[in-house]
Order: sequence, then structure tokens, then C-alpha cells
Amino acid sequence: MKKLILITAEEFVCNEGQLIMEAIDCGVDYVHIRKPHATIDRVAHLVESISSAYHSQLVLHDFHSLAMQYNVAAIHLNARQSTIPSWWNGNTSRSCHTLEEIIRHKNKHKYLFLSPIYDSISKTGYTSNFSLQRLLEAGRQGIIDDNVIAMGGICTDNVKATIDCGFGGVAVLGSIWKEPTIEHIHKEVKQLKQILSCYNS
Repeated sequence: MKKLILITAEEFVCNEGQLIMEAIDCGVDYVHIRKPHATIDRVAHLVESISSAYHSQLVLHDFHSLAMQYNVAAIHLNARQSTIPSWWNGNTSRSCHTLEEIIRHKNKHKYLFLSPIYDSISKTGYTSNFSLQRLLEAGRQGIIDDNVIAMGGICTDNVKATIDCGFGGVAVLGSIWKEPTIEHIHKEVKQLKQILSCYNS
């Protein structure tokens, strides 16, 4: 099954917990809680605003100590949090920005993010690192596979071309949070899921 993953906006959004639950109800597989400038108390408050029935689909980018308390799906590793805590024996994911990193970390995590695939929607100046030709070749070589998730500039217009490179799914951020309303999230997630469903039949 091709995964659809939602990354939270860096800053907090009004009614964010409710919007996250709506996204999951519409078909998002996992929501990554990524708040690099927040305090642990504010992140905990956000998680607590989400019904515990949804916690098994949350992944924490920061404040990994909260993972046990809230029984989340996984913890995420990145430049800020690069090592697995000694007490954690659950699932992990990791951010990668080169194909070499993908090769290095393959089979160590539930899945890997590769970014930026396209110019970022949410980050000015965060531009694509990869040509379509290189991504297609990496897919043919088995570097990109079902355990690699495409991230960066993903939207309904480019999902099909992205999955055709061999990715196991996509992670979205800017295309969702540019209009943080129930109506927009419902529309965007349903469209993305419809495209991905063509690969899951």
C-alpha cells in the first residue's frame, strides 16, 4: 500500500488537533508532529488535544520522551535527533537528503523520507535536489522502493510522476497547511488518496 503521510506545520495552527484527526479520518496513514521551535509542554498539549484513538498514527520528531507516554506509532530521526534513545525499541523513521543516505540507512527503519523532491511549497529557497531522470534510475536500481517516502513540494499535480519513480508513498506539508480548514484538508487528502489508490489495486 502506498502511504500518505502528513507533516505538521512548524508553527501551531488553530484547532490543529481537530484538523489532524480529520486528516486521519480522510485517509492519512501517519501524521508527523514536527514542531522544531516548540517547548515540550506545547507539543504534549497538541498530542493531548488529539483523541488517544489516533495516537497509534502519530510520529514524534522532537521530544522523544513523550513517545512512551502517548503510545505513538514511531519516533523520527533527523539532524536534531539523530540517534535512537536507548530505551526505545519501537518503530523509527528517518529524514534523508541524498540517495547515499538512503542506501546507508536502508532496512534500519520502518521508512525513510527523501527530500526535497520538488521545490518546497512551505519553505522559501528549499529547492529540489533531484532530477526526474535520476529518481527513475534510482527506482530501477532498487534504491528507491516501498520503504522510501517522497517529501518536498508534493501536491496532487505531481503525485503520479513521483510514485512512478518507485516511491512507497508521499509526505505532504505545504499543500495541506496553506489553507488549514476542515474543508480544504478533506478535499486535498481525498484527492491524494484517490491518486494513490490506483497503485494499491
